[in-house]
Amino acid sequence: MNKCLIVLVFFALSCNDPEENRQQPAEVNMIAAIADTSLMTMPSPPQSTEKIPDTLRIEGDFNGDHLTDVAYAVLYRGDKYIVRFSSDSIRPLPASEGRIRLVNEHDLNNDGRDDLTIFQESGHGCFYNVSTWSYMRGRWRRITKIWTLPYFCDYISDEELQNRIVLEDGTLYYYEADVKDENFSLVKKEMYLR
Repeated sequence: MNKCLIVLVFFALSCNDPEENRQQPAEVNMIAAIADTSLMTMPSPPQSTEKIPDTLRIEGDFNGDHLTDVAYAVLYRGDKYIVRFSSDSIRPLPASEGRIRLVNEHDLNNDGRDDLTIFQESGHGCFYNVSTWSYMRGRWRRITKIWTLPYFCDYISDEELQNRIVLEDGTLYYYEADVKDENFSLVKKEMYLR
């Protein structure tokens, strides 16, 4: 895909005034091609599976300093991902295997910090292992049990992932797909914080 994007940018630039192209450094055009993040905001499933976006970046106040932090899911080594942060005062989350998606759950445990849910693809099938984390006393702690979210190799939007964990009247719930139901309807279950 990157090759096609670079060819497309090259073709578009060749239609411009040649004098204009000589004044711009080549790396500016290359950065524009690589920095295209439009796929990350697609509201519906893309047509080809290689274009399914990762949620690579989310914002929130993860350390309680009332400033916006940015969390990045970064390919670390092989198929291991790590979650790093824009603030040096926040330690990265440990590396884990399988592609991940991130959701800011806001403050689930009432400690004044946004909490972070990781949806991690399993290498054994079409499901996510889901865990929610909170930054406490200078380190990350898992505040929920790890639960499984089957997605049956279908696209799940960021909005749908955001709605899988909800706080209602002080009680935390999660929605799990009922694998015994042929329509895989969602079942609401209470979740306890650790």
